[in-house]
Amino acid sequence: MRRIGLITVLAVFLVLPALAVPAAAKAKTLKLGTTFPKASPWGKVLAKMAKTVRKKSRGKLKIKIYYAGAQGDEVAMVDKLKRRKLHALAVTSVGLSYIYKDSLIFEMPGLVGDWSTLDQFRKKLLPAISKGIRKAGFRLMAHFDVGLVRYMSKRKKVTTPDDLRALKVFRWGDDPITPTARSVIAFSGPKGALPGLHQLLLTGRVTAIAMPAALAVSFKWTSHLDHIAANPVGVQVGGLLFSNRALSKLPRGLRNIVKRAARKAGKSLKKSIRRQDDRAYQRLRQTMTGYNQTSAWGARFKAIRAKLKRSRVFDPALIAKAEALAGK
Repeated sequence: MRRIGLITVLAVFLVLPALAVPAAAKAKTLKLGTTFPKASPWGKVLAKMAKTVRKKSRGKLKIKIYYAGAQGDEVAMVDKLKRRKLHALAVTSVGLSYIYKDSLIFEMPGLVGDWSTLDQFRKKLLPAISKGIRKAGFRLMAHFDVGLVRYMSKRKKVTTPDDLRALKVFRWGDDPITPTARSVIAFSGPKGALPGLHQLLLTGRVTAIAMPAALAVSFKWTSHLDHIAANPVGVQVGGLLFSNRALSKLPRGLRNIVKRAARKAGKSLKKSIRRQDDRAYQRLRQTMTGYNQTSAWGARFKAIRAKLKRSRVFDPALIAKAEALAGK
């Protein structure tokens, strides 16, 4: 009996420590939506960022990425971000403008057509944009490049703004600049989102787009187009942003890991996209008919900006500051 009692006591002491050890904490997951394809330059950098976060956090934090518009277009994803269905987004400035409209200042017609001017704009204007986005409840972790915007079209050059009238021009979502541009240049075409543009090109409903070469190649739009302008008419940028609420729920250590990984992703994109966008343009020149646009664009762009000032779609003072930066 004593032997049995001793064995029972020992068994209890052996079991108790095991019961006292808490179960491993469940890994936290942040959901990130984007329209960029997984195999695109942006998608690859996002994947690397997610891998870094998981590794640095030792599996305590994961970033689940929904690529290629799996969570909808940029309008839908911003709505989901606001409703806490998503925690982060990697979107173009059009997507950022649904949170803070002045984010589109970098794409104001006729102001930024090269990388050096974009760098100057970022230095002078980005702090205020980041502040506006933060007040809306989100943190802009990285402001990255998408590419230099050029007109690409089918069977016709876009030498002057009036040439757009004979083409079906893609209108990107609810971009607040486009209605004013249409009223000045009088072009027509369907409105849509990036994930649906391929079908619009395939069916002939769109015959002209204004997009960066790298983006057009990544989405495979270029197989439906045969002309490309040498002159950039603008620049396209994007942002990687997280919900302030989602970040605040993370322990400080995990929050810092996300911040560092996101900033590193932004720097990586800035370094690689400019090179890849130029390479994509050079490749397209080999298969498309290239041409130069005339100076007529300058006057039309100026008219668009003047009308935007009068309508107060954007802060007139901000447009004037951007024009001064660009020397316009």
